[in-house]
Amino acid sequence: MRRFQVWGIGGVVAAVTLAVVIVPSSVRSSADPGAARLVSAASSAQIAAGAADDPESVQAPPPAVVALTPASFGRKLTDGAGRSLYVNSTDPPGKSSCVGACARTWLPVRSLGGKPQPGSGVEAPSVGNIQRPDGSEQVTFNGHPVYYYSGDTSPGQSNGNGRSEFGGAWSAQPPANAGGPN
Repeated sequence: MRRFQVWGIGGVVAAVTLAVVIVPSSVRSSADPGAARLVSAASSAQIAAGAADDPESVQAPPPAVVALTPASFGRKLTDGAGRSLYVNSTDPPGKSSCVGACARTWLPVRSLGGKPQPGSGVEAPSVGNIQRPDGSEQVTFNGHPVYYYSGDTSPGQSNGNGRSEFGGAWSAQPPANAGGPN
């Protein structure tokens, strides 16, 4: 003789609720075992910050800053965090010629937070944007596109100054005002 237990509706709801709570925490991706923890942590942070309820509450990054700071070789271009910025001798004002492998070594400076801003020692008309060959925008100083050098690993370094690569000379010193588009 078999015994059957009748749970009733309350028991079924409790069992379903328990299954719903347990299943998500036990699901793991075979491709990336840490992904579930990262997603969970990111989701928790967004919920705590209220981003899940209000996507507009996520702040945009600040605009790029171009400044002039003292250097052993005179003055140099820097961003708002003190990282050196460089110009390429082969770039005519208003145009970037650094693409492909060049752009992987000499990283185009972008201003994801809007129009780039002048920093210390720089006038507002000297800072602007141009459109790169790939359609993205790049920050300029006096119409010349500016770049980060991948060999600089911390603010204050100017390891790219005076280098000759990709057919041009690279300099952290500001170019003269060429009257090109900003």
